[in-house]
Amino acid sequence: MPVNIRRARYDDVETILAWSNNRAIWMVDNPADYQPRSLAEFNPQWQTLVDHGTTWVIELEGVAVGHLGWIQHAPEICEFYIILGEPSALGRGIGREAMTWMLYEARARGLDVLYGRVLGNNPHALRFFNRLGFELIGRSEQYFERGGIAHDLLWLQADLSGFATERSA
Repeated sequence: MPVNIRRARYDDVETILAWSNNRAIWMVDNPADYQPRSLAEFNPQWQTLVDHGTTWVIELEGVAVGHLGWIQHAPEICEFYIILGEPSALGRGIGREAMTWMLYEARARGLDVLYGRVLGNNPHALRFFNRLGFELIGRSEQYFERGGIAHDLLWLQADLSGFATERSA
């Protein structure tokens, strides 16, 4: 099952928007209340990500199953993200392979640290990132509510100094 990771393109926008508007994905990825966006609302943000060259599409057997990348908030501050949009991609090691690829890519581009967040109601994601070497560096307590329960927002970081700048073949 070869995973292919390619640079995202403008024409990926409808697939990525569909995943972003999927309520089940939203609930494990976004602390805000569910609010689907239109193509007109989403397209400028997507174009910016593509223009920066820091977002990629994950393909399995030629079919897009997710995307990942980082958003540069300042020269030294980048926030990672990964979204597996197709249920067929879950539990198959695809996310791990893609995130490992991205950590090497970030290091090759001169980044020393990647930051990110995990919703406190998603312990699977926290275990996933811990296994990849991310460390918990902060907690925003009772940051959001789901089903009448307050949850924390967890902040993670990956120190990339131990990663080589090139992946072995």
